[in-house]
Amino acid sequence: MIEFFIISLMCSFGLAVILVEKSEDWPVNIITSKIKGILGLFNNNLPNMLECTTCTSFWASLVVDIILYLFFGYFFWPLSGFATAGFTWFIMEFLNAIDKPDEDITKD
Repeated sequence: MIEFFIISLMCSFGLAVILVEKSEDWPVNIITSKIKGILGLFNNNLPNMLECTTCTSFWASLVVDIILYLFFGYFFWPLSGFATAGFTWFIMEFLNAIDKPDEDITKD
């Protein structure tokens, strides 16, 4: 069971990164525009979710868990969604922290 949780976590994280961070690149932009159109049918603000990697990772976990349920009988959402959102937030914050330029070096 733990292996399915890890698979769900990694696949959901990857799906969220692709849908949000690479949404302007081909061929992802075709898929993203269709998803935004479908989400817009339910609520005008819902397509904005695809601007937030952490938010998208939570819902991507639902999609991944549905696929895992169909093939393996595993479904642990929303707990896997919370774990994925936390993992995604941590990774994004960590990468943003190490990417910031050192302000002391740039000052003369």
